[in-house]
Amino acid sequence: MTDDSEETTPKPKGRNAKPIVVKAKPVVVKSKPVKTGVTLRKKDFVDRAAEKSGVRKSDARSAIDQRPSR
Repeated sequence: MTDDSEETTPKPKGRNAKPIVVKAKPVVVKSKPVKTGVTLRKKDFVDRAAEKSGVRKSDARSAIDQRPSR
């Protein structure tokens, strides 16, 4: 029993038969970045982050300013 999502390649018949090549279309499609037209200043971003998380603004700013560790 085969799964419907799999593509099967028919086997060539005959002594001198050449293999059949099935080319599949790519599944991944490049997407374009979405521009909303809204620019958020860093100060406003820090204010929103502090308000939503419930931490002090200085703690939110230091968390935003930190570089990710590698």
